[in-house]
Amino acid sequence: MHPSPPPPSAADDFRKQVAQAVKILSEAYKKQTPLGGMGGGPEEAEASVMQQHKALIFDLNCSGAYDSMRESLKAPLLRIVREEIGVSGSMSPAEMRPHYGKLYCRLMDLLHLHLTRCAPWNLGEFAHPPQP
Repeated sequence: MHPSPPPPSAADDFRKQVAQAVKILSEAYKKQTPLGGMGGGPEEAEASVMQQHKALIFDLNCSGAYDSMRESLKAPLLRIVREEIGVSGSMSPAEMRPHYGKLYCRLMDLLHLHLTRCAPWNLGEFAHPPQP
């Protein structure tokens, strides 16, 4: 008999929710972005990108997708606070203040790690990451 696997950690739950948010955002972006290239010069291209960005944010807010993503991340964030930082959610802001830096760094590390794994060049769509 094999022992059962350990339950998912708070970081695992956070990664799962980030993956779902990335999927929602990428689908919304694909719907918003025209398939053809952007004509004109660099100024027109930049203006078009800004318009697409504004339209995407507007659509996410109107459809409720943004609120849904935000709500889905709350529970894993609270678990991370409890498990990894070792503090409860009932602390006052003054008591919590010394933990903010550590918490922020941990969450950003988890977020960047998962976003890097979701990047198209890690999924085989590109041979190399795009150059800035």
